[in-house]
Amino acid sequence: MTKLTKQEHAWVKKLQQVLDECPSRRMAAFTVGDPNLYLYDCNFDDRIAEIQDKENKEFGRAVEKLGVGLGELQMPFSVHSTCG
Repeated sequence: MTKLTKQEHAWVKKLQQVLDECPSRRMAAFTVGDPNLYLYDCNFDDRIAEIQDKENKEFGRAVEKLGVGLGELQMPFSVHSTCG
């Protein structure tokens, strides 16, 4: 297994510190396999699931339909969408 360089490790540590300062419990994120993390209000998870079940919509489309998106973060690297 490869290891992070000293600079990479310092950057990851700094990034984690910033993420840990999140002032909100309602903020959640998802990705569709591009370099973006899409932020949404997780207080609507039940309604999102309902739309997915009833209308056979993808997660992001359900968030969009409800209008509960909060923004997006563009990562400087790819973010793969996987399960498990």
